[in-house]
Amino acid sequence: MPPTTTPGALRRVLRSRLTTASTALLALSLLASAGTGAGASAQLQHTLDANWRGLYDLLVTAPGTEAELDGLIAPTALASLGSRMTLRNLDAVRAVDGVAVAAPLGTMVVAGGGSTSRLQFAVPLDASKVEPDPQSYRVTLTYTSHDGIGERIVNREVLGVVVDDADLPLERELTAAELAERGQTSCNINGIDFALDHPASAVCRTEQRQPIGVSMSNGSGMSGAEIVDGFAVGYIDGQPATPPTALLIDPVAEQALLGESGAFLAPLVALAGTEQTDESLLALAETAPTRRLEHLRAVHEQWERALAEHEAENELVRRALEEAGAGATMGEVEPQPVVPVLVSPQRPGSLTLTVTVEGGFPAPTTEFGWTTVTPEVFGDAPGTLVHEASADVSLLLDPVSDGSGIVLPLLGDGPVPDFTSIGYPPSPQLHPMGVAIPESLPFTERGDGIALTAEEYLRVRQDWHDHDPTRDPFRPADNGTVPGAEAMYRLLDDQVTGGMTAMLPTLVPIDDFDASAIAVDDSSLGYAPLGSFDTVDTTLVADGDGAALEPVELAPSVTGFGFASAVPTIVADVANAPRLRVTDPISSIRVKVEGVDGGYSPENVARVTAVAQSLVDAGFTVTMAAGSSRQDVGVFLDGYAFGVTDASATQTVGPLGTVRQQWPSLGAAQRVEGAVAGATTGVLALAVGAATLLFGVVQFAGIAPRRRDAALLSRLGWRRSRVLRRFAAEDALVLGVLAVAASGAIALMATQTVGRVHESTPMIVGAAVLTALVLAAAALTASVPRSRVVSAAPRALRGGRHAAAPRARLLARSTVGFGIGQASLHPGHAITVALAIALIGLATAGAWLVVEQGIAAAGATLLANAATLQSIGVQALLAAIGVVSGVVLVVLARRLDARVRAGQWRALGAMGWSSRRIWAARAVELVTVAVPAIAIAAALGWFGAALVDGAEPRTVTLIAGGAAAAALLLLLALQRTASKGRA
Repeated sequence: MPPTTTPGALRRVLRSRLTTASTALLALSLLASAGTGAGASAQLQHTLDANWRGLYDLLVTAPGTEAELDGLIAPTALASLGSRMTLRNLDAVRAVDGVAVAAPLGTMVVAGGGSTSRLQFAVPLDASKVEPDPQSYRVTLTYTSHDGIGERIVNREVLGVVVDDADLPLERELTAAELAERGQTSCNINGIDFALDHPASAVCRTEQRQPIGVSMSNGSGMSGAEIVDGFAVGYIDGQPATPPTALLIDPVAEQALLGESGAFLAPLVALAGTEQTDESLLALAETAPTRRLEHLRAVHEQWERALAEHEAENELVRRALEEAGAGATMGEVEPQPVVPVLVSPQRPGSLTLTVTVEGGFPAPTTEFGWTTVTPEVFGDAPGTLVHEASADVSLLLDPVSDGSGIVLPLLGDGPVPDFTSIGYPPSPQLHPMGVAIPESLPFTERGDGIALTAEEYLRVRQDWHDHDPTRDPFRPADNGTVPGAEAMYRLLDDQVTGGMTAMLPTLVPIDDFDASAIAVDDSSLGYAPLGSFDTVDTTLVADGDGAALEPVELAPSVTGFGFASAVPTIVADVANAPRLRVTDPISSIRVKVEGVDGGYSPENVARVTAVAQSLVDAGFTVTMAAGSSRQDVGVFLDGYAFGVTDASATQTVGPLGTVRQQWPSLGAAQRVEGAVAGATTGVLALAVGAATLLFGVVQFAGIAPRRRDAALLSRLGWRRSRVLRRFAAEDALVLGVLAVAASGAIALMATQTVGRVHESTPMIVGAAVLTALVLAAAALTASVPRSRVVSAAPRALRGGRHAAAPRARLLARSTVGFGIGQASLHPGHAITVALAIALIGLATAGAWLVVEQGIAAAGATLLANAATLQSIGVQALLAAIGVVSGVVLVVLARRLDARVRAGQWRALGAMGWSSRRIWAARAVELVTVAVPAIAIAAALGWFGAALVDGAEPRTVTLIAGGAAAAALLLLLALQRTASKGRA
């Protein structure tokens, strides 16, 4: 008898379709998961490379500011922290090795001293009148603004105005009788009394006529007008004066941060490190003229012409003073120190003026040449409406005039002269009466968020108060119910008050800048606000009770102390702060580290970290700005003063609600790297793990067939060791294929370092292959028992005798009963299907849980949102690999089982069962197996989610059970399709 030959191991493996399929699926899962993970890692690396650095890397602040910069930084706080630094501190930062750019940032508030003549009122002169004809009017000036919520009164003034429209000269010489009537017997000049007939006393013998005179209810007043093109033109006091905020920077360093967008700082850069006087700026107007310097020169030339016109009078007074022994009191004026600044014009629409003019009052009274209105003008009785009009007067909020202004008709709607034709243009400079350092209010915790509560309020000041050096130039109050009061969300600290004995340098604009046109590159998702020229949108999203609102963009407050950020109106060199008697002007220093080239890498992060540590060692508080990203932050604002439109009403003070801003979140890149890479690695591990376990299910499902083969071979004389070698050869091929796939998977991920995936992938893949090896070994051992294997007797025979007949419940009495019985008759198949369905549910829920935890860990920053959005598709694909592997294996197992039991189904058909009934029986069998599997998946999902912080067990349970149920429905649909195909 010729020797028998058996098929080789490869052929035997290929004949086992289930084993072949499970091996191929696990190998493909390894490669596909690694390939997909490598793509996701490369995508994440690219995102981090492009977005991990903003315009600076480190934020350096004074010691003790750690709590103010904990995790999230309010952009408006960068320039107004409670603890500040000196210029000496700035030098120390710049001396640290590795600091390429150190850009200081600070702010100060400047009070008083601007021009009050940018708003003029015109009255046409009546040529028919040859005698004075003064008339009394009540003029109400109502200034309003819009805070984003609604219109609100900024200030309201009721003035008594005397108008004399007679076409007469502005000056006339008083007669001796008029002087005697007024009791004037001499003229005092610089403390020396001169006789009225002395030539130097001409100023005392001259009376200025007042075509327009203003009286306040407190008895004070002013007058002054000039004749221009047939009009009497003069300004009316009571214009609002707001303390402008000056931004203190190093123009050279700031320009280095801004790049091309910092070109507007060139005028300050040219003067950096130098001290300027009024004469040096006039010289600069000759060599490097700008619109502001041209205005400065024009005003100076006009002033010189006026002096020249009165040179003879001045010389006469000088000689008289010398003869009287008063000394040279009118000698040369020393050059005055100035601080050159840049100025940003106010945006249109910020301030509206409504002028209401009433007449019909008694004629004004004149005493000692001063004409005033009668008390009735300030009474409650209404007058006759003469004129009412509104105009945009936003330029009145500009801290310094650029020569432009507004002329409004006072008594009608007729034409008015052009502002440039007025003889004395507004002052081109700002004379500070005081400066103060603003300090942001501390945030407090409120539930899960933060809150800010205003306790002080500020009204716009009237310009006549600004000239009194004995007054507090800022005057905040604790009452926000007065119309016009605005909540202060910044405090005023370290006030420095100027005066006649301690004059502060004049602020002189040398050029304009348009803050809205500064193209700060904030496109990077890792952009950290500069705190200087970038604005932060402030949106009201909920009311004081927490109810959601249609988003409303809040406008910056008129006073500049509201929560909504306003662009700086003045920019000055921080080096000039000591000249303004500010010793510690720096709130923060933004540092750019040198030697950081390329993208997000461990080397670059280490370089930035090393410089940060050096600055910490030097005694500073250092916050890592590199790797930060903006995120929406809700701030509950309390103590808000709600504006009114009726000046007699009372403002209410209370919670405004929740406003939303975007703040930089520290360490965002590191969180995104760890969370997204971790989630991707976790889903990869789940996909590979699910495929590995399904491989194990197939291995154990093959134990019974192998035992039958082992029994047959044993009867043919094969020893156990030979049988083991035969099966081991098959497993070796399978494990060899998996080893090759594992090597490919590791190679695919070896080039990806982000999130250390090149280190975690070999462990995941190695664990999968090792698990497959253990499962294969266990299945191999179980397939060939140590006892001598005998062939299994037919189930109908036991010990050579007929066994008892099957019980009635196993017979085909009903379709449902038959299907349930099939599940118990074929336990190996039932266990395979049940485990696969449960694993599909658990793999899906596990992937959901891992991705959800990854999104939460990444945070809510712009960088996190972009990275997670990019990775979510890849992670879903990874999860699908594991799920699809399970579905494919279950489908193959069902089809192979159908072939094994094909004779059974044909016999049932011969017994009269329809194909529909056979399908129903198989469906019942499948449902009988799947329902416990679905329940197990749901239960394990619940308990697994309960072990994870922040996970919602109900959601995870629904996903696990739902995915398993979906797998069942898919299998039923595929079974139905297969049945129709056979039919």
